[in-house]
Amino acid sequence: IFTLSTMHTFFAHEARCYPLFCLLASFSLLFYLSILKSPLLKRNYIFLLLSNLLLIYVHFFGFFVLFMELICFLIYLKSFEPTKMLLVFGGLFLCYIPNVVIFFTRMLDSTIRGTWVPQPGKGEVYGMLNLFLNNRYNMLVLLLILMVGAIGLIVQKQLTIKFKQTISILYFQIIFLWFV
Repeated sequence: IFTLSTMHTFFAHEARCYPLFCLLASFSLLFYLSILKSPLLKRNYIFLLLSNLLLIYVHFFGFFVLFMELICFLIYLKSFEPTKMLLVFGGLFLCYIPNVVIFFTRMLDSTIRGTWVPQPGKGEVYGMLNLFLNNRYNMLVLLLILMVGAIGLIVQKQLTIKFKQTISILYFQIIFLWFV
């Protein structure tokens, strides 16, 4: 997906941290979900710590990912080994101490002067999906497939059953929270 995406190719040439940020965020989600699958496996916690550490050093937006991990951790506390997760968050805090002054300086500067990124409009999500899928035709095909699938489920009276089944899956709940 990254190789064939015009948007990521553009970012790779113009603003090099974004493709790496997306890759590290994907790794972070992978290891986070791996911890849910095998909460006793120590290597998943180590890989989560490393991917998150690289993520917050690559871009400050990595803290949004950490925030969502923390929220999901608090919501689904019983699914984790709390001590190990607290060690991951504590390790991240300790490893980020050298960059704290830079972080607060940049945040203060961004709130006072703003950033180079214009404020997004109402159609930005659709526009970004168009960019990610390379053009609006791919986006329309994807929407058409989703609509046909939804209509097929409605006709078969399976939509609410499938929705309830999907919503009950812990992985889906966490991915949905991360998307929001």
